Amino acid sequence: MKLAIIPFLLAKFYECRSLKTGDGLLEELARNANENVRCFSTDSWLTTPRGKKRMDQIKVGDFVLTANQTNAYFTPITMWIHRDPDLVTRFVTIMTDYGKMMALTARHLMYRNECEEFYDDFVTELPLSNETVYAENLRAGDCVILLYKGRWRQQKLQEIEITTRKGAFAPMTENGRIIVNDMLASCHSDLRDVTQQSNLFNALLYLKQQISKLFGMSMHNYVYKSVFSELPLDLLRLMVPYLK
Repeated sequence: MKLAIIPFLLAKFYECRSLKTGDGLLEELARNANENVRCFSTDSWLTTPRGKKRMDQIKVGDFVLTANQTNAYFTPITMWIHRDPDLVTRFVTIMTDYGKMMALTARHLMYRNECEEFYDDFVTELPLSNETVYAENLRAGDCVILLYKGRWRQQKLQEIEITTRKGAFAPMTENGRIIVNDMLASCHSDLRDVTQQSNLFNALLYLKQQISKLFGMSMHNYVYKSVFSELPLDLLRLMVPYLK
């Protein structure tokens, strides 16, 4: 009886979220499944209700700072898209004119404003979720947005370089936005359509939770390196103990 519900859950995953192959999202994710990871470095930190924590200290369910278009607030980490503390890879390392730094992989999405020579230090409205660029497309002179003493402040990028670091982490929040090293960043990568990408990961999370309930196995901190390569394996991991 438990196995019979799997097709229903898969149908809910692909249909109820209106994520059809004709949209191009699934095909593009599949093409990117085996490419390099899209993450933040280990020395990146998040702000929790109890203070700052490095990426490798964060667990699924921990509350971290995120933001809507005006306000910062705490929200739980819903899943890890990637979490590999031993991976050595290259990062785009950015530094602002006030010394704030962040390291993220080239195809990770980042919020930025194109600042003129004279610009407002503080802003009251943040960019929309789809107003992002790949880290590899950031340029010196672009402005990133930081949370500074409870207010949103713009700082210009002064230096951008490629560095090699150990550890790669890609946490997901419910709204796909996250405050990393006090900077507003996206949880997403590769696809500029972050709304569809958020729907996909939310659907995957729902599917994982429902199947976990059916087979009595917790996958709370399981890491999805690729939606397409890992989804069948998830089902197998959950079903094998039951079949035995």
